[in-house]
Amino acid sequence: MSPTHYFKTFCNSLPTQNGLLSALPYLCGALVVVPAGWISDKAVSSGRLTKGQARKLFQCLGMFLPAGCLVGIGYAGCDVIAIMIVMCVAITVYALTYAGIWASNKPFNIPHLF
Repeated sequence: MSPTHYFKTFCNSLPTQNGLLSALPYLCGALVVVPAGWISDKAVSSGRLTKGQARKLFQCLGMFLPAGCLVGIGYAGCDVIAIMIVMCVAITVYALTYAGIWASNKPFNIPHLF
């Protein structure tokens, strides 16, 4: 659920009033994508994690932590600052999935189907 939809549905706020706030979580997420990939690559190249372990770690962190954040939004009510902080954390941590499974889909390609 996007911040715009949340504020419109639950806080009776118009999208024209919170449009800039809606972009903030995605901006935070965009700032994390490249460093997350770099950290994943460093962990693999140093031998601390295998490629599979790194993908699983970043995928799990990127899926389960935002789920907890979204549960927390339910307890925030209509406190705009609290909601935006939790949404920023959720989208930022979700960006870790790009260092996980989204990094490369080559291992999942089946040659005879393409």
